[in-house]
Amino acid sequence: MSQTQEATRTDDATTWTCANCGVRATRMPGFGTGRPSGWTNEKGEISCLLCRRAAAGERGVEAAEPTSGEKMVRIRTASVIEFELNRDADRSNSVIANVCHTSVPTVIKVRNGLGFAAAPAPKKARARSKS
Repeated sequence: MSQTQEATRTDDATTWTCANCGVRATRMPGFGTGRPSGWTNEKGEISCLLCRRAAAGERGVEAAEPTSGEKMVRIRTASVIEFELNRDADRSNSVIANVCHTSVPTVIKVRNGLGFAAAPAPKKARARSKS
């Protein structure tokens, strides 16, 4: 087994390769330790955040067995939003909408339907002083 393959299996490695899509993440020495944010190592298989989101959407579609393409898209989107809420429900609706490529009202609808607490109010931008 090569050193790179061996390094992808530990949390203190400097290089990780997603077992699903093959994307590779590398940390430069001195710039943090551990897996990249959102990556997991389950049963020795490393998955990137993008693949984890896709898998969440597919699990939702498989469980619901939708009858039309439009319903499939809605179910997949709701499943990905649920995945993101489970990761960190304290993020604002707009941040979750952005990472899920959907609208804020859709995130609010899913958040409320699943019984998650309301999102924190967005931080107001500081007013610029006129000079």
